[in-house]
Amino acid sequence: MCLRVAIGTGLSNRNIWAQYNMDQPIWGYMYAHTVQFAGDGFAAQSLSHMVSPRIEPEIAFGLRAPGPSGCRDAAVVLESVEWVARAFEIVDCHYADWTFRGPDSVIDFSHHGALILGEPRAVAPAGIPWIVDALRSCQVTLARDGALIARGTGANALDHPASALALLADVVAAQPAEPLAAGEIITTGTLTALQPVARGETWQTVTEGLDLPPLSVRFE
Repeated sequence: MCLRVAIGTGLSNRNIWAQYNMDQPIWGYMYAHTVQFAGDGFAAQSLSHMVSPRIEPEIAFGLRAPGPSGCRDAAVVLESVEWVARAFEIVDCHYADWTFRGPDSVIDFSHHGALILGEPRAVAPAGIPWIVDALRSCQVTLARDGALIARGTGANALDHPASALALLADVVAAQPAEPLAAGEIITTGTLTALQPVARGETWQTVTEGLDLPPLSVRFE
């Protein structure tokens, strides 16, 4: 079943566009059976149905309102956000060696495999000026079984996660799809390079400069 309350923005990290033959982000719906909230910052995720899974550390937003159309002011965009959370999206690809073109991504359901959400933190209107800066400058680490694998920053998501949300809102509204709505969950794209994952591994992401608890996932 398609989960209208979760929509993903993919490949918003310009640093990896050349690797995947892309020149712009993609988006797609997520599904009721592929989205979970991690309890106490930890989740287990099966890879049994995936072909070539990779992990993406992301920032996710819960919407309180659709958000302004055509707006790129991060502070204004964040007025439509009820909460922010750390997230892992597990992406998958049915093309050999992850080699594809833009239209192939559409056929492959935007490569969505699973979404794991960390503990949401409320976005208070009074705190928006602070969180605007924190979302852009926060430093993200991605570790496998305790070993550092990759680093990233909030600015890797189209210069700011709120920019990814704003672009998604405009793109969806311009297509034959329902516009974004209050209550929906939006992911804003990977903050590091995609990393392959395998059963038996435990992955963790930590963010410095943004008050979000660590998030871990063990693959089964």
